[in-house]
Amino acid sequence: MTYTLTTDNLLTLANIITTSGLDHHHPPSPGVLTSVQITILYLQENIRQQALANIFGTYQPTISRAINNVLRHP
Repeated sequence: MTYTLTTDNLLTLANIITTSGLDHHHPPSPGVLTSVQITILYLQENIRQQALANIFGTYQPTISRAINNVLRHP
């Protein structure tokens, strides 16, 4: 069975998501200063990435990317 995503189907899906009341937004990516703060806490205080995600109101993969971005740039 093949499904085709038509314009009508896409608009219906967007309407369902928008009106559902479910939280479908991702938290923003941390800026440069926040990424440096996260990296310092991670390295100096040995705080786990999941705990940092809870502190900064984001997800663990976002914390991981922030740390890696800071460490990659001299």
